[in-house]
Amino acid sequence: WLATADTERLALNALRIHSDALARLRIEVRQQSLDGELICSVGSADATTVNTLIKDADSRYTAHDAQGQHLQDRPGDLFQAILNALPADQRQTLGYRLDDAAGFKHWILAKTEPASVRRTLLAEPPISDRVATETTILLGGPGYSRAGQTLLDRIQDIYPHLNETEVQGFAQALSTQGDAESGIRRIENDLDTLRIALDTWRFEEVINWHSGNGGTHNLTFMLDGGLHLSERLMACFERKATVFGERSVAPHAGYTLDLSSEMRRYNLEHWWKKLPDIKPYLDQITTLSLDNVPLATDGSGLLKDFHHLRQLSARNCELKQLPKDIGRMRQLETLRLSGNQIQLTPQTVEELKNLTRLQTLRLDLNPLGLAPNVSRMPRLGILTLNETGLTTWPEGLFEKHRPRQFFLDMLGNPIEEVPRVVPGSNNAFIIARTRLIASELSDVNRVLYEKYRTSVGLIPEHVTSTTTTEMIRRWPLKTDALFNRMPGIGIYRPEAWPDLASEPNSRGFFKIIDDLTQSADYRSGGSAREQLSERVWRMIHAIDIDKNLRQDLFEMAIAPVNCRDAGAQVFNQMGIRVLAAEARLSSTSRAMLEQKLVTLARGAARLDYVNDVAQADIQSRGGNPDVVEVYLAYQTGLAQRLDLPWQSQNMLFRITAGVDQAKIDLAFETVNAMEAGDGLINRMLEQPFWTDYLREAHPDSYYANKARFEERSSQLDDLRTAQADWAGSNDPYQQKAALRDKLKDLARILGVPKEQVLTGQPMPDSVYEHLINDLGDQEQQLSRQQTRDALEKLALPPG
Repeated sequence: WLATADTERLALNALRIHSDALARLRIEVRQQSLDGELICSVGSADATTVNTLIKDADSRYTAHDAQGQHLQDRPGDLFQAILNALPADQRQTLGYRLDDAAGFKHWILAKTEPASVRRTLLAEPPISDRVATETTILLGGPGYSRAGQTLLDRIQDIYPHLNETEVQGFAQALSTQGDAESGIRRIENDLDTLRIALDTWRFEEVINWHSGNGGTHNLTFMLDGGLHLSERLMACFERKATVFGERSVAPHAGYTLDLSSEMRRYNLEHWWKKLPDIKPYLDQITTLSLDNVPLATDGSGLLKDFHHLRQLSARNCELKQLPKDIGRMRQLETLRLSGNQIQLTPQTVEELKNLTRLQTLRLDLNPLGLAPNVSRMPRLGILTLNETGLTTWPEGLFEKHRPRQFFLDMLGNPIEEVPRVVPGSNNAFIIARTRLIASELSDVNRVLYEKYRTSVGLIPEHVTSTTTTEMIRRWPLKTDALFNRMPGIGIYRPEAWPDLASEPNSRGFFKIIDDLTQSADYRSGGSAREQLSERVWRMIHAIDIDKNLRQDLFEMAIAPVNCRDAGAQVFNQMGIRVLAAEARLSSTSRAMLEQKLVTLARGAARLDYVNDVAQADIQSRGGNPDVVEVYLAYQTGLAQRLDLPWQSQNMLFRITAGVDQAKIDLAFETVNAMEAGDGLINRMLEQPFWTDYLREAHPDSYYANKARFEERSSQLDDLRTAQADWAGSNDPYQQKAALRDKLKDLARILGVPKEQVLTGQPMPDSVYEHLINDLGDQEQQLSRQQTRDALEKLALPPG
């Protein structure tokens, strides 16, 4: 056996199930040291004794007791170390001496031969204080083993790391497809087939049978990437891999393959060419991470074998140009190429431009030379171009309406030109929120940049923060609140403040918290301050336990605003993210979660509309109104009537904001009018937490809809190509007639008037982009209907 995480779990679980050796003992396997990465842990969760096997770089093991003392003189193989970790009476009961590791290994092999047993024993419980379903099963002994009589049992057997909700969702999706029995049998067979293929390949590569003496081990395979590749492919199809913070847990969601490496730069391109034929498996992969893996860019490397990717990460891969294969990945929604040496050419700019489904594009830390063109990316929400050498904003950025949450990072670039846009407009908001260092701009550009920021309520300023000790003193919390446990979350931790403040990007966030001491609620004192303090602690606690939320809020804090109530406005926007995270943690059923999230999405959408009204009021005024005060006047004035989430009770400058009751009443009517038709629903679909929920709650219809419109997008590209071929064709009449028929068929499928394509000219860019936008709008119809249904369940009219 090779010393892998699978081997370790297999051996230890076999020992647990087929003996009493681990009844009062837990054995942990850790990397390199006693406080190193936990590889696996097997034994009772409340064991009185915890012994540790330390795995070194050569895959040798040393057993240590609970006090960290050595239990063996020198490193040995896995089976030797396990014997040393067992108490003497348990070794005697098993019938093995310390020098009988070979016999103990054969006993393990005999106990783990059937594939169904292997699947159970290889189950890897989560490292958590909570006891998940799969942990209960694995720690319960042989009486709890799954026999696979039911669909849920068999799914749990195949994917023991899925939680109960994920298992139920997987079963529901299989049942929706028709014959769930054949579906689950196919998954079982596919996994066994892949496991055998990879095990055989690994065995053949590792053992050199020509060396004599029964064969020798090929250390190159184990240390240079072969073993890593084999293990990660298996983890992919066992749905264990996590990339971009997500696992694939739906049968039609595709698979996630994580080939990234943190400790070693593997030569995966070499071993990829030696893999057995597993093309049918690779065609099912939709998310791929290759971070820190050197890659080929000429079209001959491993990227050529991935035809259906939606998400790709290739950070720090020594790339000097955009790989040719990426330009052909038309279904990509997320592309992360940070930290390479990529230089764009006119050809690769065009290839990127045609990735029309992109929502996230990260090209930071590359000497790009040329700016990307994003004019054909209507869904783009995140664009990072920091430290790329660019001198102005990317081409095509302002040709499409960008969502309010659009994020552009231009930090560390020698900006020479700030674009000219209308102050107070959505484009001005994009420029104003662009991440950069204003002091590095020329005088002319800095004045223009500050003008845009002022027009939307933002100013350039350096972020500073008081010490966390002083900040905690400013935010006292009632003793009972400090130790109250929020459902599904836990208790507030004062020590979380310094922990979070030490994070690299936390200064902006704590500046917002510090600014709240000048807000209306804080200055009012009494219950208003107490409620504000409770919300501050809720936010601190939420980001303490949720790393992804933490990064989201840190990014939101990069644009401080310009009056004493400014921090309150940003804080309220952050609060919506916190409420969404709390809803997930505290909900005990999908119905409860949907109720909380649809209510929050409706409130967040209405808050966006209120901000639009406030912005229109600001633009209609002369002089220099207090922008943020106006925003807060509308928000607080309409908080109860529109059920706006996470809002302040009071506002310090209500009178000077120039917003009287008549304006509040008019704003209420305006928001109601803006919600009409699909207005409210479209705004709700701009809330990421709501669209994420719809995808999770309806995976079958979501991915079927996505596949349908991916096909239509491909057909649109075919139509464009055919129209260009027909316009420039000098072929005989019969061949040209065939092209004409193809054009008419594609136009009919896409609902495009034939007169628009039978022009004898190539399709204009404006027409192509209009059709792309139309397809995107049509694709949203499913989400609109699902949102409408969710509102109706709560008797909340959709506008």
